[in-house]
Amino acid sequence: MDLYIDKEQSTPIYRQITMQITKMVQDGILNPGDKLPAERALADSLGIARGTIKKAYMELASNKVIEITQGRGSFVSSEHEIQSEGRKEQAVALIEEVLDQLTRLRFEDREIQNLMQIIMMERKSRQLNLSIATVDCNPESLEIFHRQLSYISKITIHDYLLDDIVNDPHAAESLKVYDLILTTTTHYAELTGLLPESREKIFQAAVAPNYQTIIDLASIREQSRVGIICESRIFERIIRQRLRSLGIFSGKIRTLTYQKAARIGEFLSDKDIIIIPPDGAAHLSAYANELEEYTRGGGSIINFVYQMERGSLIYIEQQISRLMEAGR
Repeated sequence: MDLYIDKEQSTPIYRQITMQITKMVQDGILNPGDKLPAERALADSLGIARGTIKKAYMELASNKVIEITQGRGSFVSSEHEIQSEGRKEQAVALIEEVLDQLTRLRFEDREIQNLMQIIMMERKSRQLNLSIATVDCNPESLEIFHRQLSYISKITIHDYLLDDIVNDPHAAESLKVYDLILTTTTHYAELTGLLPESREKIFQAAVAPNYQTIIDLASIREQSRVGIICESRIFERIIRQRLRSLGIFSGKIRTLTYQKAARIGEFLSDKDIIIIPPDGAAHLSAYANELEEYTRGGGSIINFVYQMERGSLIYIEQQISRLMEAGR
């Protein structure tokens, strides 16, 4: 038998063994009447105590997966179906394994709970589709919400630029239809003032560059020739302000907007580093050859990735979960 033991898991080793042998029987890898290795031989091959194998075999026998015959050994049960007495134990072991993996990915307990609850609500309410409006002053920042909430299949996100809401006399009425309205901390006060009737639906998120972006920005030297390629001048100002606040770079920066991307070859010719939004590569797909040639020649591209801070994301996930549970 080809068994794998992970001693770092919180799932007890004997349970790992019972789960794997049970699955082998269910999948037809082990057939009724097949003899299992002797306890001592299996323990030696796995580098574990014989008592652990004995405990696993006893549980398998209790669940009618195997039969233990004194003096002859342990055999796969001749019954046609594995009985389900051990279902809960198997479920607990599977859940513990998933929790171990999520913990290794550095998810906090509250995040795991939110994810589990959202997924359960999605399974229960297949027809439910939450409608979410996102509001910010520039299109690049609106991408944050799409990227970090994309794992939830039962939501629809519609983007609004803040200036459009300010200039639209019917905006307050249009936004009433949404279940949630998300914005950044910077614009929360202004938006709640513009949409007083929807105030209870409006939630703010603190946003900041992610860790990798900070590391990449810190690599910029003072003598570097830096350029920004983006859609809006507002996002350009955000990048400039962030560089100043970090004290990383105070040199001259030139900017190329997507609208003038046809000039990208000329723009790249005298730049050591360019900074683009996370969706920049998609917007510049028509100029992929120019960008590839630029990096081959030693140029560096920094993706300026803004994201919701963990506390804000957890809170927003809780609101989505609450709405799903209530069925709106």
